[in-house]
Amino acid sequence: MIFLASILVAFLCVYIAASLLRGEPEPLNGRYSVPGRFYTLKKLLAVCIYRGRLFLKEKGPGTGNEPDRRKMGLGSPKGDLHTEGSQAKGGGGLGASSRSSAEEMECVQQLVDHPHAIDSVYFMGFTEMDKTFFAVRVCRKPDDFCEMWVLLRVEGVGDFQHPIHPDTITSVDSKNSWSAGGLKLEVLEPHQRWRIAFSGILRRGLYRDNWTEEEGELLHVKFTFIWTAFSSVFDFDTDLHPSAIAQAIAKEKWNKKFFENLKEYNQQQTHYEQWGQYVGAIEIEGYERTELLLRGVRDHSYGIRNWTHMHRYVLILAHFENGLSLNLITLSISATTTNMKIGYVMFPNGRKAAIDWSDASLADIADDGIIADLYRISFTAGGQLYHLQVSIDKNASPVMFGGLTWGGRIHECVANYRLNLTVRGWGIIEFHYRNESGRQAPDFIPVEKFQEPVVPECSELVLALSNEACQCAAVVGSKGAQLAQLTEMQKHIRNQFSVPAGLCVTIAALEYQMKMNSSLWQAVAELNDVICSTPKNENLRQLCQRCVELFRKTKLVSEIESAIRGQLEELRLLGAEERLAVRSSAVWEDTEDTSAAGQLETKLGLKGFEQACNAVQECWASLYSFQAVQYRSQRGQPVPSSMGVVIQQMVSAQAAGTAC
Repeated sequence: MIFLASILVAFLCVYIAASLLRGEPEPLNGRYSVPGRFYTLKKLLAVCIYRGRLFLKEKGPGTGNEPDRRKMGLGSPKGDLHTEGSQAKGGGGLGASSRSSAEEMECVQQLVDHPHAIDSVYFMGFTEMDKTFFAVRVCRKPDDFCEMWVLLRVEGVGDFQHPIHPDTITSVDSKNSWSAGGLKLEVLEPHQRWRIAFSGILRRGLYRDNWTEEEGELLHVKFTFIWTAFSSVFDFDTDLHPSAIAQAIAKEKWNKKFFENLKEYNQQQTHYEQWGQYVGAIEIEGYERTELLLRGVRDHSYGIRNWTHMHRYVLILAHFENGLSLNLITLSISATTTNMKIGYVMFPNGRKAAIDWSDASLADIADDGIIADLYRISFTAGGQLYHLQVSIDKNASPVMFGGLTWGGRIHECVANYRLNLTVRGWGIIEFHYRNESGRQAPDFIPVEKFQEPVVPECSELVLALSNEACQCAAVVGSKGAQLAQLTEMQKHIRNQFSVPAGLCVTIAALEYQMKMNSSLWQAVAELNDVICSTPKNENLRQLCQRCVELFRKTKLVSEIESAIRGQLEELRLLGAEERLAVRSSAVWEDTEDTSAAGQLETKLGLKGFEQACNAVQECWASLYSFQAVQYRSQRGQPVPSSMGVVIQQMVSAQAAGTAC
């Protein structure tokens, strides 16, 4: 034993002496650190510290959600990092997850109190048959700013990007959602299903790499995809290979400042990824609707991200025909690890393996800013050596600038891959550079957005459009609420538009009408029983017709009639020359996902109180027509439904039309 110890001591002495005599090697390109003195010893120490951290978190106090997290492929939780008082904290740091459940990870995060706080969701998908792909992102930031990406290529149609690109800064639509610029990303089931929806104007043509005020060719584009996971989650807090982390740390010069920076940056950001399949359709102005099946990745990052701290990174995201998925990132953070190589492989059987080595080098991959057509990279994961060939499509390489000051420049390049020379793959390779030239676009000035007011529960039967409660869709339905919101806006935007006077018969009025006439409730209940049965009753059409007729002939209760008359008189809409429009306003009508065009009743050119009341009954009745019931059923909406009714002054039009 003493002999072995002596040998070990002698070996250490020789190793230390050799290391001291060895000169420190110069960083690659003056930037990227390489193994130097005591590299092997430092690497061993870093591995031990990282594995120890993982072990302590595994054996530490649990939160009760460990089985659920492991079922989803998540690492050990660190629940005490979730909040501090009322203020959310950032990432968990290496070896410690920042949230204790899938639901907490997947929800819209409370931004930390930091000017570079983020909550970012990204989706990328591509077809395996042609060159169709898309990439979208919403990154929430303080003060209702966000970074937003919409990139699209449709084979045979063209390349599209959002009109604000290559700038990415805009305002969020809501504090509690990932939505901006016509794009909305919505979790349906944590770590299982998401909805990706866009409706708005995109610019067609070559992707721009600099700012210009020229609009280009603008087309209306709409797409909706449902993303369903086919892999487990890879959490960069808990799932990275200890050897990959240790190699990056061991290459750096160790001093007090380095470890202070490492501690600071370690817990700033959580990032996790998952692969899945997209099913949906794209509608482009002037072209037929196209249904698509795509595969791709999505990620979620939250915490703190300052683009100026990132010197460079190259990110490879690829899916292969044998079912394997790959993430490989080589990155340089000036204050901490200047030459780090991390990532993972997802296997078709559900197993995941972190990358523990790669020969990828930022010094050799477009360090001068010139991106080549072809790169070859090797890496190891799960005990296997892989050789990767990357072929870049230079015609699909859009440039994006990150941050308010354009601190980062990102090239999102579509690529074809070959794994071990034979296995085909598809995806993107992303090049990030620190942008030294600063923002070249005009400063972004956020537009004050109208927020639907929060009002107490309303039991009023009728409300004028000028009433604040009328601005709530839950009170009067979507159409009525939007007209009331426009009525409020016209006070602040003088002389730009005018909303004709009117009122809304509230949802509470319909509920009261049915409460006072039990036959209406019974008819709707019977209809609901039939639509929910399997197989469906063949008499559905007849039941709908009976329900419609019952609503038509059931006279309005006196309280509703009195409320309508009083409001019409107050608005002076019962004059001999006045004409009225009576329009349905269902809760789900005129929304982004369900326009319900042509499904519900509208009556125009009406005169007087009696005709208005009859039209209200007609609108309510149309809620249960066969076509309206089928429309809701096909979209997973319940048969019993809520509706307001708009009664509005008709005006003589100089021009009229319909909106598509």
